Amino acid sequence: MVYPDSSHIRRGLLSRRHEGSTYVIMMIHRTLLLTIAVALLIGCSSATLSPTPTIAPAVPSPSPDAAPPVLTPVAPAPSQSPAAPETLGPVETILAYYNAISQHEYDQAYALWADQGAASGQTLEQFQQGYADTAGINIQLDQPNTEGDGVNVPIRLIAVQNLANNEQRAQYFTGSYHLTPSSTSTTGWEIASASIAEGGSSAPIENEVNAVRFVLNTYYTAINNRNYPLAYTLWDTLGTASGQSYAEFAQGYAATTQVSIELGEPTVEGAAGSLYADVPIVIWANSSDQGWQVFCGSYALRRANVPPFDQFGWHLDSATINQIASAEPSREQISSWLDNGCSAS
Repeated sequence: MVYPDSSHIRRGLLSRRHEGSTYVIMMIHRTLLLTIAVALLIGCSSATLSPTPTIAPAVPSPSPDAAPPVLTPVAPAPSQSPAAPETLGPVETILAYYNAISQHEYDQAYALWADQGAASGQTLEQFQQGYADTAGINIQLDQPNTEGDGVNVPIRLIAVQNLANNEQRAQYFTGSYHLTPSSTSTTGWEIASASIAEGGSSAPIENEVNAVRFVLNTYYTAINNRNYPLAYTLWDTLGTASGQSYAEFAQGYAATTQVSIELGEPTVEGAAGSLYADVPIVIWANSSDQGWQVFCGSYALRRANVPPFDQFGWHLDSATINQIASAEPSREQISSWLDNGCSAS
């Protein structure tokens, strides 16, 4: 099991207190994750979105006083591969597509459509003009699925549009891209079509502590479900804040069979238009090649605190995680580590 690079500059590190809630997260049915997308589909219009604008992932928060759920462990399906090779390329293609858009490299993004961009239904000039009023985008991918000779990559995104009189508004979209193999694309795949509709909204964040817990809960649920596109795009800047490419990230969990976590008390503070959270964590993971490994440290999360960019929600910003043991821990050990900043006593 390989954790993202922890060399990022840490921000908002505050005092830590052990929080009694335990998250035992193992392989569960991905239905829990799909409820996120269903919430956005409420009231969804039938309008089809032409190639749409990116920046980072938004996760809906739970209700203000809701306790984070305890997830029921389920054994992984024996036939499920850690990261299906046929889906790596399509996910990397969509990430490259939105990275090019975020860098205003529209010609590169356009070239990732089939038929030298014509499959987008637009000329390059029209494609570029479609992003003229876009101030920023947040994307979140989900588990790909194969269809015929191609692969569908589900996506949920929020785009901030510039309006007249220096006003801005958030727009919400959900749907999927269909990709097919390509002999000319650098990723080996190209976008053949898209089915994306506008509609939905983000739930207001009324309890920041519960919201950051929910993000980490979703993150490890996704890892246990081997839904690496979702887990990866919970990291800032299209997953690159993890310090890894998508392929490296997925490969890092190739041998992992089970992960459980317990969180300490999150602390939240604001600075320069953003909110930062620090969350102590103990992670115990079992892998087919190394057995049990125990990690301890903390995650830093960030979200914009300026409307409408606050609609992007919380995402992972950095991590300081170190291995501290090589056996399944007891509850007493976990409590001690959280109480003592990862030291034994």
